[in-house]
Amino acid sequence: PAHAIFPWWAADASDAKQRHLVTLRHLLTMTSGLVEQESHSFNPPCIHDPSSSTPEDCAHQIYAAGPWNAMPGTQWSYNNLHLQIAGAMAARAANLTVGAMLERHLIRKLGLSSTSWRHMHTNPLLAGGMVSSGANYEKILQAVLAYRGWSKQTLETMERDTYEAFPGLQPAPNAKDRSIECF
Repeated sequence: PAHAIFPWWAADASDAKQRHLVTLRHLLTMTSGLVEQESHSFNPPCIHDPSSSTPEDCAHQIYAAGPWNAMPGTQWSYNNLHLQIAGAMAARAANLTVGAMLERHLIRKLGLSSTSWRHMHTNPLLAGGMVSSGANYEKILQAVLAYRGWSKQTLETMERDTYEAFPGLQPAPNAKDRSIECF
């Protein structure tokens, strides 16, 4: 759970928003409970100006003021907030910066000579900050499709249907999420 990684994250059930239940899986599957009513309706300073904070500071801003409008695992909402927290969480658990984590576990691992993230050394925008050549993007896709670069178990976990993991999951009740036909 997120509270095992971040000391400032609620660890008990008294949190009315039930954030103590949020796991990395919730964040990566966009089912953490962060539900924007309209696309980009919550735009914290760290997303608007990524050079203004660290990834963990950004995660804390989202935690403190984000649109926690659903219980974790009950609604799916496509937005960048989940990935900002997930990246900070993974980096803290690995004792790396987010930039170093991306460099070690993606860029160098796959030999991506033309790939980086905007604000790579401060606060990479994980959901939309990647800049890559077509050839490098092909390398990423080929590695995933051929089960190279990461363990087969890790890649199979990534492929697992979110609706299988969270029975009864629904898209968030807003036009943006209801219009994405993947459920």
